Amino acid sequence: MDLSDGTVIADRYKLVEPLGFGGMGEVWKARDLRLQVDVAAKRLLLDQYATPEQHQSALAYAVKESRHAAALRTHPNVVTVHDVVEDTDGIPWTVMDLVAGRSVAHAMAADSRFEPDQAARIGQQVLAALTAAHALGITHRDVKPANVMLAEDGRVLLVDFGIAKRDTDTKITRTGLAVGTVEYMAPERLEGNDGPAGDLWALGVTLFEMVEGVSPFRRDTMLATIRAIGLEAPPPLTWAGWLADPILRLLDKDPSVRPTAEQAKALLDHSQEPGAVATSQSNALVRLSADRRPHTAEQDELFTRALSIADTIDDTAGKARALRDVAEAAPWLVDEILSRLSAEDGTWTLLALAGETDDASLARSLIDKTEQLITQIPDSDTQLTAHQLQVTALSRLAGLLVTTDPGEARLLMASVEAAARKLPPDPRYTFALPQALVEIADLGQRADPHCARRLADLAEQAALGLSELEDRDWALVHIAEVLALVIPERAERVIGMITERYKQVAAWERAIKKAISAGRSSVPDLIDAAEQALVGPARPHEPAARVWRRGRKIRHDAAVKDDTGDLTDIAVAAASADTRRAERLASRITDPGDRAEALTRMAGQTATSSPEQARDWLEKAHELGVRAPSDTQREIMGAVAAASAVLWPALARDAAGRLIAVLGEHETSWRLLDAAESLAAVDQAHTVRLIDRADSLDAEPLTDTERRTAAGALVSAAATSAVTNPQFAKGLIRRAWQIVRQPPEVEQYVEQVWWPLRALAEKNLHAAEQLLDQLPGRDRDPLLHEILIKVAATDPLRAEQGAQTIVDDTLRKQVWISAMLTLAKDSPPSVSTNLLLKPTKQQTRPPFEQDL
Repeated sequence: MDLSDGTVIADRYKLVEPLGFGGMGEVWKARDLRLQVDVAAKRLLLDQYATPEQHQSALAYAVKESRHAAALRTHPNVVTVHDVVEDTDGIPWTVMDLVAGRSVAHAMAADSRFEPDQAARIGQQVLAALTAAHALGITHRDVKPANVMLAEDGRVLLVDFGIAKRDTDTKITRTGLAVGTVEYMAPERLEGNDGPAGDLWALGVTLFEMVEGVSPFRRDTMLATIRAIGLEAPPPLTWAGWLADPILRLLDKDPSVRPTAEQAKALLDHSQEPGAVATSQSNALVRLSADRRPHTAEQDELFTRALSIADTIDDTAGKARALRDVAEAAPWLVDEILSRLSAEDGTWTLLALAGETDDASLARSLIDKTEQLITQIPDSDTQLTAHQLQVTALSRLAGLLVTTDPGEARLLMASVEAAARKLPPDPRYTFALPQALVEIADLGQRADPHCARRLADLAEQAALGLSELEDRDWALVHIAEVLALVIPERAERVIGMITERYKQVAAWERAIKKAISAGRSSVPDLIDAAEQALVGPARPHEPAARVWRRGRKIRHDAAVKDDTGDLTDIAVAAASADTRRAERLASRITDPGDRAEALTRMAGQTATSSPEQARDWLEKAHELGVRAPSDTQREIMGAVAAASAVLWPALARDAAGRLIAVLGEHETSWRLLDAAESLAAVDQAHTVRLIDRADSLDAEPLTDTERRTAAGALVSAAATSAVTNPQFAKGLIRRAWQIVRQPPEVEQYVEQVWWPLRALAEKNLHAAEQLLDQLPGRDRDPLLHEILIKVAATDPLRAEQGAQTIVDDTLRKQVWISAMLTLAKDSPPSVSTNLLLKPTKQQTRPPFEQDL
């Protein structure tokens, strides 16, 4: 049949324009009239006098190509085949993805040859496809430059599986059809022996031609070419550089000696000659040393001293953390630090450093160093986690490369995608794999948006494939949170797949907060979508993304009672970014107590950034409380008192007075303690009296939850009065400790009791230390350590002095190391090193611990 623009094949595929012609066929851009998408359609060329048997053989060829490609349809380096049809002449057409790009053959015709590093990166992706094919028993048999596509999105695609052979294939008559290009055929194929090794030979010929610009065995006649393949050595390589050795190994005439596809990937994994990894790492670290090494003897002494102190820590985990801190401050010491760490801790250290640096060369060096370490980790599950983090780090590296080498960034993302697809599920945490995949997609978004979308698809598939509904839902929550930064419409769709409503709310809340923290313009759209989803049906027929794109107004009728808690969480999440929308959400809550809770929590979100707005919301919540019945008024006034204690003390005192007034004589211990917690920052005396009342009730002893609440209220009251009445505050701390630690002890979440002391330390470190001294070491040391680590970043000398009272040897030394590293990074150091390089004192127990 005559082909032209507009010809329709098999009543479905309308030809648009020719894309290319070759000895075996022609390829057209076509339009799928049924699905309304563009595709590529390849027609096999047959002799005009071909017999019916030859037509049948051609059809079998096309069907076999589609079958082989279908077996590899999920592989990123293989073009997906969708259909095989016949035209009116009985000629088969293969319909496949339309890939924007050009073949290696076309690229060489335009640019002559490739650099060794470029050729190796392309070869690695071809090998990824061959590895997958060989694992399924498929031998391609026609690897050549014309069948390697360089897609515009950065992927390398192996095409034309038409003459591929599978272990289970029956023989197909090939009369009238070529069976490969002679100059790329391996010696054993010329003798009739097929196998995967022949594909590796063909890749070696392809790589030779890519770097040298000429095919190694091409001669003037077919017979001369066959003779050269069988008897002659390949010509000397002039431009191949480090790639010469891998190419020659692929061109070994003995197929049993040639590397496998997996082994060849390792050969092409280095961008320089053998030893390149070490050299590359060394060069990056040497350059870093020149840029960032200490410039004075005092600085060098501090780094050395920090490393020496880390060596003296006995606790394995504590020592690893200290060494990681040193490595982060002094990357040029990485090799020395790695010798002190286990393979597992060394891997975490390298990946943490790679995840923090903006130096692409250094990041690559650090990631390369993890290769050998990961294999030395004894636990297989830990190895799996390490591989996930390694791929994540590579994705971030691709993002760093976008500004300096976008082509390299896209190629790296193709490798990342291939590695990500090989990651197995984590048997310990089934939702870990989809979480890792979507994070990899997010980090690689800038490098290759198309690849990121494919990885997001993979993450979604992995989540939906989880057997446990709980794991599946939380995996989808995490995926939606990440997708909110990139594709808010898709995040909404993922949230719609979550089965339980409270998890849907959690997903919306996280997505909005994530978008706010990243400063994304999609925040208003996400808030509107959340509102539409939560006040309407649980599964809206029309996604809210379409609603906001079309500009339809959101309904403003009152939410039903079941939705109020949901609206509260979304309003609070939105408050810091969009006060108008947050207030609109709060106004739709019908229950006064729930609406007041929303307003007070919204005020807490905006107290620093927009204090006037926060006061306005607190006043509205207060008005709701004044008009509410006594039970609801107690809840509202407690929330208002706690939220306005610092921002609006007068309102807090009024709310506290109203709260005390509505408390009855026969309140439960829980209500009394809840009120005490609300009053702690406003009226410390009443707080203590309410706790005394609760403790004196003749009912059952206080539950663990009630004991934690009572202790938390006492600590909050102590933090508030630490400056004005320090002795009273110290007594409150001792009483709080007795409540949670005297038998039977409260263990779970007991650290939450002491959080007000962290906040106090940020304002008045001395006052916080005075209160902390009332605690024994096991409660004081971790908290003081946490506080002083933060102090060390701005006042290292003060942190070092404070650490003298820490009894725990590991925690004390970690603070000293942080202080030394802060000073060492100063140029010149702000104080003499002698102030920190003092001998360790014998520690004494604080007064309260001595009394126990």
